[in-house]
Order: sequence, then C-alpha cells, then structure tokens
Amino acid sequence: METISVKLITPERVVFSGDATQITLPTSEGEVTVLPHHIPLVALLRPGEIRVEDGAGNVVPLAVSTGFISVEGQTLSVFVETAEHVEEILVERAKEAHDRAVAAMEEKHLDAAEYGFLAAKVEKELARMHIVRKYRGRIDGMSSSPESDS
Repeated sequence: METISVKLITPERVVFSGDATQITLPTSEGEVTVLPHHIPLVALLRPGEIRVEDGAGNVVPLAVSTGFISVEGQTLSVFVETAEHVEEILVERAKEAHDRAVAAMEEKHLDAAEYGFLAAKVEKELARMHIVRKYRGRIDGMSSSPESDS
C-alpha cells in the first residue's frame, strides 16, 4: 500500500512524523483528505481534528489550532500553532479556556481583531473537547463512543 510522509510541527515540537495512507485535515475551505500522489497544495487550517490513517486500521487523531499545510511530492507538512494527541488533552483545562474565551467575547468593547482571536480560541477548545469525547474511550477504556457525541 502506498503512503505519504507526514510531519506535523508546532513551534515547540514535532507532534507527529511518519507515513500514512491518508490524512484528513480541517482547512479553511472545508475538510480535505490527502492521499499519496496528491496534487501540490498549500492551504490554511482552522482549529479541529486531523486524522492520520496508516492503512492497517490505525487512526491517530490530533487536535490542532490554526496553521497551514503544504503538499509537495510524497510529503505533507503541517505547521500549526498548537497540536495535541488525544491522551494529552486535559478536558478540564479545555473547558476552562473555552469558558474564559466566551466570557471575554461577551464584552462590548472588543475590536474585530480581538473578537476574531477569541472566536478562534473558542473553536479550538470546542475541537479539543469534541476529540476527547470521540476517541478517549478507545484509548483509555472510558465508556464514551463516537456515536454518543453529537
């Protein structure tokens, strides 16, 4: 089975590096799946879930914030501000960060840039909580399942 080389990088670390048969990413234009031999592509990412599949039924889900991707040849490079594996996400911290951002958005004196920053923060924290609900049970035996997530 053919693969594409994937490297997901934040300013602090390489979060994922390996081969995949497909990678699904949340771009600003909608969800995109990159396969081996994909056309060259540069796209902006929005906060959400990246799913890296290895062809053997294994999926590596990652929660990411904003960034961009570059597909060139058989290489997909993902550059994001933040990225976490499901088991690294602390739900309580994500909920607290979400609540703080929502409260700040309710202030009346925000300019457009401040509001946009906080809206992206809310979207990121919602994505983190969604990914935990969707996958955590598969990882550490919790009873949650993707079907119960809506």
